[in-house]
Amino acid sequence: MLKKPQRHNIHTHSTFSDGKHSIFELVEHAKKIGFTTIGFSDHLCIGGNRNLNENNISAYVKEIERARNQFQDIEILLGAEVDIPTNENHFKILSDIKSYYKFDYYIGAQHSVPMKNFRFGSTVYMPADKKDELFSIVKTVNIWKSFEDPVSSLWVQSKYWDNMFIFATHPMFDVIAHIDYIRWVGGGIQYQRILEKIRDFLSAVYCNRKIIEVNTGRVWWCPTFSPSSDVLNMVLEFDIPLIITSDSHNKQSLANRFKSARKHICKGIHTHYPIYRPYQTRNEILNMLIFER
Repeated sequence: MLKKPQRHNIHTHSTFSDGKHSIFELVEHAKKIGFTTIGFSDHLCIGGNRNLNENNISAYVKEIERARNQFQDIEILLGAEVDIPTNENHFKILSDIKSYYKFDYYIGAQHSVPMKNFRFGSTVYMPADKKDELFSIVKTVNIWKSFEDPVSSLWVQSKYWDNMFIFATHPMFDVIAHIDYIRWVGGGIQYQRILEKIRDFLSAVYCNRKIIEVNTGRVWWCPTFSPSSDVLNMVLEFDIPLIITSDSHNKQSLANRFKSARKHICKGIHTHYPIYRPYQTRNEILNMLIFER
């Protein structure tokens, strides 16, 4: 069990968004470390500047095709990581992109929580993983007085899990990334108070045949994995498919902590170990059933 190393990663960022290395540099390194498959999932942000958007996505697709032509001994997948669409026009643009380009998969990921500024009537986007920055935004928009107020923290976390339903129910998304990204806010998820929301979200994930990512790359702000143990146990209760990814932003982290992540999942299963299935083809990657219970 778990003796074979993982030979793929589908959550990879290049210089087309916030990654450090180019697509060609990443593919070359993936080959060097023995990968059979690498999937690119640069941030797709409608109207954004440093990310994929409706203006530069064609260049991204062409670069992937160039890499496929040059590196024919490794599978290269075309994907994108998409944040919560902020309005109906964004949904339409994303739908047009999906119809026009033949992406292999889309990853849904919530990095910020849209919040209404009641003083000015506008919407601000609160980063879900940076406590100090979150606090400064909260004070600016005057939503509440104290960030550590458990009622306020609960409200933000509740809003976060409500938004996650978009990824669980919208047909565009195949994989849902770092699902408990919000857990650092106010000292961690208040599981007992929002347990029903989390379970409802996971039920929707299961019913809509989505895949949950086990993210190994969030070391810079939290020493554990996402999902953390408590949420992972809930995921396993629903028997939802899992895929381990490194959320790599540089070539050195392509296979970051994969072995530890498999152990993390095993601890959640308790009674017996999963069967590891290394993938060799695009279809197997898209099935995503890394662990069988």
